Amino acid sequence: MARPDGYGVWIEDGVRLPFLLEYDRGTESGTRLAEKLDGLRKLLAVSHPPTWLLFCFESPRREVAARQALREAPANVATGVVVDGASPADTLWLPRNSMLRLRLVELVAAHPDAPAAAA
Repeated sequence: MARPDGYGVWIEDGVRLPFLLEYDRGTESGTRLAEKLDGLRKLLAVSHPPTWLLFCFESPRREVAARQALREAPANVATGVVVDGASPADTLWLPRNSMLRLRLVELVAAHPDAPAAAA
């Protein structure tokens, strides 16, 4: 079983978003990130939607490279760059199958298993 760097639940305006967190400091190759996906998929399979797997990067360049390595990731994977002064609640999360960055709370409706009414 995979061991992500963290688990959290973001609650905002009555909306609850559980997530697994992979905090990347650029020390692992893209290949290693992709290798982790199998174990992380297993964790997501036993979690209750709308659980997301969030990859947090320290630079846009690293995020771009990692997204290439994560192209086979589940649809409920999002990446973001959190730099000094930014909040993880900001509009910085980019779901794997999207070109639009979202706030944490907006990921709930973007989850592939979200009810149609919430999308």
